[in-house]
Amino acid sequence: MKLNLGPFLIRAIAVLALALAGPAWAAIYVVDRFDDSTVGSCTSQPDDCALRGAIIAANGSSGDDIVRLDAGTYALSIPGAYENLCQTGDLDVLDTVLIEGRGPEHTVIDAGGDGGINDRVFDMHIAGLRLTLRGLTVTGGSPDTELGGGIRALSGSLRLETCLVSGNELPIATPGVAIYSMSDAPGDLTEIVDSWITGNTGPAGALTLRTARIERSTVSGNTRTTVGGAVDLYGAGSLLLNSTFGENTGPSGSIAVVIRTTGAEIEGCTLANQGGPTLSVAAGASATMSNTLIRGWCTGTGQLTTLGGNLESPGGNCQLGAGDLDWVADPGISTLEFCGGPAPVYRPLAGSPALDAPVAAPSCPVFDQRGLSRPRDGDGDGGAICDIGAVELAGAGEVFVETFESGFLAPWSDVVR
Repeated sequence: MKLNLGPFLIRAIAVLALALAGPAWAAIYVVDRFDDSTVGSCTSQPDDCALRGAIIAANGSSGDDIVRLDAGTYALSIPGAYENLCQTGDLDVLDTVLIEGRGPEHTVIDAGGDGGINDRVFDMHIAGLRLTLRGLTVTGGSPDTELGGGIRALSGSLRLETCLVSGNELPIATPGVAIYSMSDAPGDLTEIVDSWITGNTGPAGALTLRTARIERSTVSGNTRTTVGGAVDLYGAGSLLLNSTFGENTGPSGSIAVVIRTTGAEIEGCTLANQGGPTLSVAAGASATMSNTLIRGWCTGTGQLTTLGGNLESPGGNCQLGAGDLDWVADPGISTLEFCGGPAPVYRPLAGSPALDAPVAAPSCPVFDQRGLSRPRDGDGDGGAICDIGAVELAGAGEVFVETFESGFLAPWSDVVR
């Protein structure tokens, strides 16, 4: 059903905060059926608002709208790629829209994979507009051709909040197996926050992005069938903050992140590879790095500038300096595991050189990937000093962290140790 925001203004404080933080939403479309249909009356009558129909209605509505989903799987089943009005194939977004689910472990949008609609899940086309996905799983994208397996943004801004993008594929060598977002229009931006990009497969990397901000998120377990990186950044001023990149695979390993732009920043991250290059700064590109743990090595002829607090293991070719640790034989981190927060991370183990590292103090991020405040006394010696990497150990013998309010619900049972 469709509701105007006016009656809800009695919640003055909450509404005021939202108004200051973002656009004033024109309408809310509450989806009340799970089949793939263009039905989009979205009145108070039952069964008159399908996901596709709600997006079509939002596309034609003036102002910025919300499409609200319940728990369950919304399976796309109307075939017809190459159509851009949301009538068939993928879900074409032509306006500023927030699509909001009940959490990625509860609300799933599934394009059916190979043998489904043979298209991606979401597609954007118009510069200056924004698609926000919140609390969703995006899966089953498998376009026969073209770019972007799960989500494509040829123009416009894209923001993911607490989302899982998994199980998408590209059969041909086009970029962005999970997400392709390469708008070069001024102001367009890709943001991935509190999310997990995993289990996507194709000849290219999982993420192909222009100007991007990836924060408190993990990119792991993606398979690239050709040599290259899991994340390719092409936009000047891109930022990787408090995030984890690792366990992506390819023919000779998969580089976690490839910087192909100038002015990129890597802050408070963990980039891990097994026996291969981890970070590449391409010719003509540049990046700064601080408080970041590198397992593997750096490659490329671009400029990587250290701001201190970094750790490289096992070698020393990442152009680190006196305020860093390199040639570290063993970084002393866990396997990729759930330790609170929205996605799996690498946790520093007891005795790790990344734990309570004095070199990390000058540029220590305020929070870690799990939302835990820094610094903490991770080794139990009475002094709170920042750890290197995306995760700050809460304390010696960490049992629990106070990050219930962020992240997926499904992994909570794995937090207690």
